[in-house]
Amino acid sequence: MDTSLKSRGEKMDSGTLQKQAMEKITHMTPPIDAGVIAGTTPVVSFGDFTTARIATLGINPSSKEFMSGENFIQGKKKRLVDDEHGKANAVDIWFGCQNYFKGANAYWPWFGALEELLKGVGASYKDGSACHLDLSPWATFPAYGQLTPTQQSNLLKHDAEFLDWQIIESPIKKVLFNGASVHKTISESRNFYLQKVGEIKYTSGGHSRTSDLVTGDGPMGASVFGWTVNIQALKVTNDERADVMAKIANWLKENGV
Repeated sequence: MDTSLKSRGEKMDSGTLQKQAMEKITHMTPPIDAGVIAGTTPVVSFGDFTTARIATLGINPSSKEFMSGENFIQGKKKRLVDDEHGKANAVDIWFGCQNYFKGANAYWPWFGALEELLKGVGASYKDGSACHLDLSPWATFPAYGQLTPTQQSNLLKHDAEFLDWQIIESPIKKVLFNGASVHKTISESRNFYLQKVGEIKYTSGGHSRTSDLVTGDGPMGASVFGWTVNIQALKVTNDERADVMAKIANWLKENGV
């Protein structure tokens, strides 16, 4: 991979990035023996990575982005482009990803908590200043945590260079991750170097709990920040939730996010 542009502090413009993204999508194929759902397409980003300055990072897209039970989501309720009725073209796949948060069907039950946190640092999925990326762009069934070790390895290795390219060439300067399982998976991935730098105390269900705070470097030195508490899975009162969200947001702001 030619990293000379990054080393000179230069980035591709959005138009060039979009064209290259569509070209790369054309040649993307799902990894073999990785649990990828037949008929789904690569989710190269949720939102527009060619304009975002912050990216949240997960492991891989949920099956719920394409499926309702055992069937594809139908008609106007679709969230993303799929291959249910024939091979989708790269332009449609990219536009579906780019405009994900502009549509009516974004999966806010999951993205809502991250959007709340992003707003705390002056960013948003909705205005294009933030996007969501995954270590793998392919949705699986069962979910990543239930795949075999071989399937997990096949999934994560298959498109690793694409994620590197996205972060290196885009305006993304900060990468945020959420939860212990994502932390473990990212830590084991190439090109991510993380360390615990602190912790926060919070209350959940009347009990005192602790979340690690983690920083490090991603591809070509992108700044990575994360926490081990899964904010989507918090079982807390409104006040407890507001407290933990404020603590994470304040920590991020203190570190220049």
